[in-house]
Amino acid sequence: MKLQIGDKVPDFTTTAAFRDTDGRPQSSKWTLSEQVKKAPVLMVFYPGDNTRVCTKQLCDYRDNWASLSRFKVQIVGVSTNDKESHEKFAAEQNFQFPLLDDSSKEICRQLGMLMFGIGIAQRGFILVDAEMKARYVFKELLPVFKRTAAEVAEILKTHVN
Repeated sequence: MKLQIGDKVPDFTTTAAFRDTDGRPQSSKWTLSEQVKKAPVLMVFYPGDNTRVCTKQLCDYRDNWASLSRFKVQIVGVSTNDKESHEKFAAEQNFQFPLLDDSSKEICRQLGMLMFGIGIAQRGFILVDAEMKARYVFKELLPVFKRTAAEVAEILKTHVN
């Protein structure tokens, strides 16, 4: 599937890994259609936990959280790593946002974010509104490229009311 702006985004349920207020790894069920009722969701797709470029990208979002959180958008990371990998990664890096388990590769496959021939998440973004429609869709041409927190803030400024 090639998801485009304005398309209905398929619903899914998975496990979200995050850290609690004491920094301990936690996880819970996470359903897209339930989450968008609270606020738009920006899914940040990245190839893998604890990799150089991905860690740098997600830590940039963590370090610039104030500039991103002002848009009242839920930011979640999505990769094909499993819950245990995400729990450890989120706790080690002290992320303020959850990481979604797509070890089955179904989410990436459904949303057109699975890197062809490699079977891992393609680096990119999908912004989903309350009606489950894609308001922004972007894939990096090469996985070594990444959007900075400042660029993500500009995306949110343009696409979120």
